[in-house]
Amino acid sequence: MESISPHDIVTQIKAEALRLGFSACGIAQAGAVPEAILQEYDSWIETGYHGDMDYLARNRELRSDPRVLLPGTKTLIMVAMNYYPETKQAPEAPQFAYYAYGRDYHKVVKKRLDQLLAFMRSELQLPVTGRAFSDSAPIMERYWAEQAGLGWRGKNSLLIIPRAGSYFVLGELLIDIELPTDSPMRNLCGRCERCQTSCPTDAFLEPGRIDARRCISYLTIEQKGEIPPELRERMGRRVYGCDAC
Repeated sequence: MESISPHDIVTQIKAEALRLGFSACGIAQAGAVPEAILQEYDSWIETGYHGDMDYLARNRELRSDPRVLLPGTKTLIMVAMNYYPETKQAPEAPQFAYYAYGRDYHKVVKKRLDQLLAFMRSELQLPVTGRAFSDSAPIMERYWAEQAGLGWRGKNSLLIIPRAGSYFVLGELLIDIELPTDSPMRNLCGRCERCQTSCPTDAFLEPGRIDARRCISYLTIEQKGEIPPELRERMGRRVYGCDAC
């Protein structure tokens, strides 16, 4: 194959990612997560806002640097996949979160990332090895998606993609070669607080910080015990997750 420039390689990788069904794709250089980000996360855990999700408190060392999670990693290829449904449930029916309408996104995203890795090897003839993840390893996904220029972390604590919102699941392909990287974009939330004021259970403590113990998604999916009586009537017809914010 005729030699192509690193920037052309990235262009082809992104084009293939879109062809595979991803909505956005960006590149970030692997490195340590800033200590300030980790301390903010630690503080959230220490105050108990993660509820019963004990797995979020484990593997800090792995979470702090993808190169520790997968030795040899030099680059993260970050992707986002839209899950906003074409057809929604009738308002009077029990309500399920939009992401749960289709197939298991963990498997879908990982399969597509594996296909992207195979494309890099076969079509671009790159000597690359890597591993795909999607909400399945201790990786600060939203931080790395920001670094890869996909969007910014909104006041709802989720990644917001310009002109598209936050109805996305994220995935990452950790690879052992260097590629030209993208730049983070500016946070454009401004004074908007719609995501926070939309929460039926007042789960937001401040912009970007949520008490999971009041979040309907946590209460109906992660928590194993009874839902606090004072929050039940606020849930409406939601039985699995929530899309309000």
